[in-house]
Amino acid sequence: KHLISGSFSLAVVAGLQALRYSKAVYGTNSLDVIPAYLLLAEANMGLNRLEMANKYLEFGNWAILKNPNCTYELRSQLHRNFGKLYTSQEKYSKA
Repeated sequence: KHLISGSFSLAVVAGLQALRYSKAVYGTNSLDVIPAYLLLAEANMGLNRLEMANKYLEFGNWAILKNPNCTYELRSQLHRNFGKLYTSQEKYSKA
């Protein structure tokens, strides 16, 4: 909701809360924490905090690597966000 309306700072707060709850319920390396990482990455990209966005995407990537039965949909969302990040950083060869 906050991402769509452009309230990126509120989206960060909501994402951190979602991440906290997801980790408490499902565990740190569960696939269920990845949507919170993606939300945090997108919100930080909206705030032009590209280093933080990269950090959250790397955490999501690590969770996917730890779970080989991850869906292609989740992998696609992660790679799409990496593409957005690299485009923002003008790393077009990686995007």
